[in-house]
Amino acid sequence: MLRAVVIDDIDAIRIKNVEIIKLNCPNIAIIGQADSVESGVNLIKQIIPDIVFLDVEMADGTGFDLLQKLKPITFKVIFITGFEDFAIRAFRFSAIDYLLKPLDPDDLVEAVRKAEEALTKDVMELKLNTLFSNLERPKNLQKLVLKTAEKYIRSIFRIL
Repeated sequence: MLRAVVIDDIDAIRIKNVEIIKLNCPNIAIIGQADSVESGVNLIKQIIPDIVFLDVEMADGTGFDLLQKLKPITFKVIFITGFEDFAIRAFRFSAIDYLLKPLDPDDLVEAVRKAEEALTKDVMELKLNTLFSNLERPKNLQKLVLKTAEKYIRSIFRIL
């Protein structure tokens, strides 16, 4: 199950988007919600989600401001917004998708599928890179990848 947060400054829209996500994406657990750039940054730092559903325009800034404060970005971003004008900028931040309000369930399901694929690819890349790195290291110095509930941890250890 993928862990996600929804960030939108309009309560009614955020609540409706959470309902649509829960109804159409059973593989997504909404583990938090925020209503501003500041509260969104704090939430993401605290929870470390896999996916962030993010509005562009908020009262205290933009979704891009939020992403700037969180570099490097360790999660997948799906923008949900009422503005078509920011799509190119969103993809510069490696957004998985850019969905327009009101949220279309079919578009949402497709965006989540793309996010799952990207996350799976990232995990596989990490594992392969660790394998190749281990093959190149001396026999007594190896890397280990551990999966926790929140993230993957890479560690180097010495075999005695």
